[in-house]
Amino acid sequence: MTTRLYALIMSALVLSGCAAVATTAATGVGVATAQDRSYGESVDDNLIYAKLNEKFLNADVNDLLVNVTVNVRHKRVMLTGNVEKEETAARAAQLAWQVQKVDEVINEIIVAPDTSAWDVANDLAIKKNLETRLLLTKDVWVINYSIDVVNGTVYLLGNCYTEAEREKALSVARTTSGVKKVVSHLRVAGGTPPGLGGASDQ
Repeated sequence: MTTRLYALIMSALVLSGCAAVATTAATGVGVATAQDRSYGESVDDNLIYAKLNEKFLNADVNDLLVNVTVNVRHKRVMLTGNVEKEETAARAAQLAWQVQKVDEVINEIIVAPDTSAWDVANDLAIKKNLETRLLLTKDVWVINYSIDVVNGTVYLLGNCYTEAEREKALSVARTTSGVKKVVSHLRVAGGTPPGLGGASDQ
């Protein structure tokens, strides 16, 4: 079993699109109570995630499983990553729409065949730094977001309780070292934020 396939299988067992580092840390300080998805909604999202990755695995396009990242929040699918051909990006979106219960497909896949291992490592470092900063930001509930970074561009998917939360999250993303651009698919869902905050304002 390849490392990539093993990671996909393990990811299907947890909240899809939520980075393990942020989730573990958030749970440790009680932020897990801020999860805006019900148990049933989380199950739906995880099933969508698993089924779409299964479709990628069985597709006749090798680039899909290796280079496309699937993020799912409230039945909204965001596709990110670098691929070699435009046809691959279109195929990924087509397969996403074939998965039952998907309400929206957001295709943010980039055609960049010359991406290096250094670029990937740099994006991962930016992502981890951003996750940590958001986790430590008061009244920002990063556990409700999916985050990816591709070529220095940050992609955000999920729900915010208030417009103020969304603006604060975007401000943190824009001021994170190495970030060139922020693409937001965060929605203001309303509701009452939990009586918890992060450790500090930013």
